[in-house]
Amino acid sequence: MVNIYIIYMLKFLKKDYKKYLTYVIVILLAIIILYTFNYYFNKEKVLLIIASDAIQNIDQIKPFLLDNVVVVMYKYYRITRFSDIISVVENAINEGKITKVKHVGLMFHTRVAYTLSLFEQDRIRKVRLDSNMSDNVREYYDFLLFIQYLHTITGATDIDLIACKILPEKFKNIFNMFRQKDFNINISLTNIGGDTGDWYLEEGNVNLIGLYFKESIVSSNIELIA
Repeated sequence: MVNIYIIYMLKFLKKDYKKYLTYVIVILLAIIILYTFNYYFNKEKVLLIIASDAIQNIDQIKPFLLDNVVVVMYKYYRITRFSDIISVVENAINEGKITKVKHVGLMFHTRVAYTLSLFEQDRIRKVRLDSNMSDNVREYYDFLLFIQYLHTITGATDIDLIACKILPEKFKNIFNMFRQKDFNINISLTNIGGDTGDWYLEEGNVNLIGLYFKESIVSSNIELIA
């Protein structure tokens, strides 16, 4: 009796296997489509703040950005204080472009190697630790308040400084005095972009490709050099 039942089932399956195979394929495709939609719409957004001295027009960089990147630009030669950059970000928040983000990238040129300055009227801050360490720290108070406020209004746990040659070397720079429990400041030592640099932040081990940019950024003519 059991053998007859097995033979019957095998004949039935053999007869209708194409139909059931079709059902399986349709179900698998539906799962893949749902997963893709869920990944696309729920992928965590990142915020990229770009200075106009690095990229003059948003269209220059749009083709190289991932879909989850929100971009705001500030006028490098016109703004006079950090609060002007904050205003640009707050406008984007009020327009609903930004909710909570994990990474905020600040993209700008380094005017003088191994210094930090985010707009034309901003002071040029030394990064190397030296005998006048306390003076260096005071020069960074306004920058640190700016970073703290960015963290507060965006919820970001990582602030990525996307510029060339900010650090002379790891562990011997002013940023080691600014370790924060709430967020990380990730920084580059080498050139970013062009033939001699990469899109990677050595301090923090952050690969900017896959986070903000597509792989095609490597072959672009965008170069953030000192």
